[in-house]
Amino acid sequence: DLYSSFSIKSYLFASVKINCYRLIQKNKLHEKHNEIFFLQSSDITENEEYDFIDLQSKLMNAISEMPPQRKKVFELSRFEGLKYAQIASKMNISQKTVENHMGSALKFLREKLKDYLILLICFLYN
Repeated sequence: DLYSSFSIKSYLFASVKINCYRLIQKNKLHEKHNEIFFLQSSDITENEEYDFIDLQSKLMNAISEMPPQRKKVFELSRFEGLKYAQIASKMNISQKTVENHMGSALKFLREKLKDYLILLICFLYN
């Protein structure tokens, strides 16, 4: 019995130690990414800032052109961070309908913002 309790203690200690190490490594990686983003964003020119403002304006205009239910689904997902199941419950529609609306919304936005696609990808990545 002493041997089995010793093994469990050893296992738990090793497990905690490994998870702490992984967490430290993960935090270091996040810090490095944040540092890279900060350095990149400090190099943004006035022209690039204008592009981001223009992109935001065009994005909001494109969203406003969506049919009401699609727009609501998109906003609940992207702006309020709700999961598809939560949106379906809140709007009293099926989860499949939510998925269809999101697919249509994203396709619509890709088409409307195709000239800004590279900028949008860079913006969303950072």
